[in-house]
Amino acid sequence: MYSASSSAAEYPTSLGNGYVATTVGSDTMYAAGIFNGASTGDDPSHRAALPSPLAVTVASSPLSGSLLHMREAAFYDFYDDGTTVCTFAHRSMRSLLVVSVTSEASPPAPVSLSSSFSTADTPDVAFSAPAASTIAGRNVTVLSGSTLTPEDPSLPAGTTRSVCIVAEAAPAEALPPFTLLSAVRTDLDSEDPCGAAASDFALAAAEKDLFASHTASHGDLLAGGIETSRPDVAAAANSSFYSLLSSLRADHPFSLSPGGLSNNAYNGHTFWDCETWMFPPLAFADADLARSLLEYRVSRMDAAALKARSYENETYGGSMFPWESAASGVETCPSWAATGALEQHVTADVMLAARQYYYLTGDDAWLKSGGGLDLLAATADFYVSRVSTDADGLSHITCIIPPDEYAECVDDSPYTNFAAKAGLEFAVEAHTLANVEPKKEWGQVADSLVVLEAQDDTGATYHPEYAGYEIGTEIKQADVVLLGYPLGLEMDAAVRRNDLDIYAAVTDGNGPAMTWAMHAVGFLELLEESDSADDAGALFNRSFANVKEPFLTWTETPEGGAVGFITGAGGFLQGLYSGWGGLRVEEAGVLTVRRPKVVEGWEGGEGGVLKMRGVPFMGRRVDIEVVGDDEIRFLVTAGEEGLVLVIDEDGDGEPEDEVALEVGREVVRSRVFDSEYKVTLGGK
Repeated sequence: MYSASSSAAEYPTSLGNGYVATTVGSDTMYAAGIFNGASTGDDPSHRAALPSPLAVTVASSPLSGSLLHMREAAFYDFYDDGTTVCTFAHRSMRSLLVVSVTSEASPPAPVSLSSSFSTADTPDVAFSAPAASTIAGRNVTVLSGSTLTPEDPSLPAGTTRSVCIVAEAAPAEALPPFTLLSAVRTDLDSEDPCGAAASDFALAAAEKDLFASHTASHGDLLAGGIETSRPDVAAAANSSFYSLLSSLRADHPFSLSPGGLSNNAYNGHTFWDCETWMFPPLAFADADLARSLLEYRVSRMDAAALKARSYENETYGGSMFPWESAASGVETCPSWAATGALEQHVTADVMLAARQYYYLTGDDAWLKSGGGLDLLAATADFYVSRVSTDADGLSHITCIIPPDEYAECVDDSPYTNFAAKAGLEFAVEAHTLANVEPKKEWGQVADSLVVLEAQDDTGATYHPEYAGYEIGTEIKQADVVLLGYPLGLEMDAAVRRNDLDIYAAVTDGNGPAMTWAMHAVGFLELLEESDSADDAGALFNRSFANVKEPFLTWTETPEGGAVGFITGAGGFLQGLYSGWGGLRVEEAGVLTVRRPKVVEGWEGGEGGVLKMRGVPFMGRRVDIEVVGDDEIRFLVTAGEEGLVLVIDEDGDGEPEDEVALEVGREVVRSRVFDSEYKVTLGGK
């Protein structure tokens, strides 16, 4: 993605590796898990601002253009005198930040540099006096400090944190080529952050080709992803994955926030955005990254138990994940927002992410000894304690905020109730699969939870957003439309269409970006063979209208909001995987591809493609490629033998064929409109 204009400053791209990240050109960076501020109040815990050593520019020549190279995870600034400044956060050497300066001039001339790296205190970190040192023959500045205010000093993860930056200062003038190195470490992963940063710096200085090792490591993450022959969709898909990968790594599980790691949008907190919007496409691309998001939740279950017991008038059981979570896992929602107390579906959202992960991977080790069963048991106990049961034996969840945050203290949100029901059912299923007796109350509450239906003025059935909802009332974002996908509530097609029509008409046009992909998925599910995909296509196009040039940076709303809004990226990618691609995980050990289609709007003639690359499934990697109107291809690219493709061409539930999927041998099948394919382990 190239830019020769100043618009890059309005919508800057991120540069990070999941351990540390910044926005290009910023003098501030952030480290995963490092927060400052108390957990409560009007200005709660937020990502701690750190000085960034990556903002290095050439002062002796005008800038001619900039380029984001997403496959390399590197950013380039080009100058009129032939100088190029390349910056990147090393993917495998996670503490390392690199500035590489080269020149095409012959012979190269010295260049003057400017850097915004500061050794002064930030609003969040107090630094000791900077120390000059020499490491591997390079002159460096060692900057050591601590965050100012603990989030929750009663919890180990909520105390103040230590940070150390070992930075090679940008010289006033130097002759290219040369490289400037910096290393960042914290006490989250080292008892001696400065010693660890110095050691990392020395290792990097001895590395022969830092760029090659970085791109190779980043390239490993690209085994999973989306390819499509429609150029604008392909570009948006690549930028979406790039933004997600910049903010996450498997070996440092500190989850995701709506604005990613490169900025302080939403204080860097973790919401339902992670599990409902970003988790599903990540699980279809990289199982290790998906598991890290669950590890973040598992490690904060004690804090979630405190949240369940924090209510004055009610004491709930089990573990209740907070609406906003940061370092310690206690509630960090600002005190002025009612969502912290009342938006309670996030706990079920975590349970359903666990379900998707287990259904895709069959990871019994995670389930039995990695905290999976503990998480499901504690969250199921919470919902059992949270419901109220009426005289008819029906269970209700009252006075909550549903996903539509314009509604406050409403009863029986179908989304909240059905998400809890599905989470409880999975808790029963997972314990049964692990040969552990589930609590009978989990199944009883799941069976008795109400999911409201109503009739409109014509007598047509739909799902009211909550008890007493009046059709025409504006909503903030996707809510009821999530029942069919991703929650999987079975309903008549007419009810599904009514839900989509009713809520599409009243969704705030300035609401967050991820909503419209879910409408597109719904309409794609409902297409008849004679229908065009125009409605679904228009909604899908709207789902990525918030990516902004020149680097396709996501914004929260059409007018702005949070910049770098990776929640929107997650919703859009689900539109590709589960809308056009038809990909579902609805039962353990079964990967379903239902009525897949090439993305509407492809104008290159016949033979358009949609490829879901490297989908991780039961320890294997599977490529699934939709080609034109009548062909689908399956290829197991990694893992052992043993997968079977079960083919149901007319979608009537009666498979016509089973084909062994051998590693490295592509299976090509003709495809009709209602076709459904199930990839299983051993066949069914």
